[in-house]
Amino acid sequence: MQTALALRDKAALLGVPVGVGIATGPAVVGTLKTGANLSVVGETTNLASRLQSQAASGEVLLSEESYRRLQEAIDAAPEQLELKGFTHPVAAYRIAAPAATSQR
Repeated sequence: MQTALALRDKAALLGVPVGVGIATGPAVVGTLKTGANLSVVGETTNLASRLQSQAASGEVLLSEESYRRLQEAIDAAPEQLELKGFTHPVAAYRIAAPAATSQR
């Protein structure tokens, strides 16, 4: 989570629009064929990708499991999202982009 927020904040300073999706759960990690790059596959990976695609610039979207583990430390708004590849709406928690501050 700290890395995601740091990435978001650094990108904002550089004027690069970045939205972040985080999902917690099992995934399969390995090479799918000889000589291939490392791959990460599974429902958790797909969920993180779908959440990222719904996150606006500066926002972080968390899966329900990610939020459950972090809820004491963060302030996030719950919502239900219709995501490609998922039959039912998915619970997600949105951490808004920080308010713009003027520099002196």
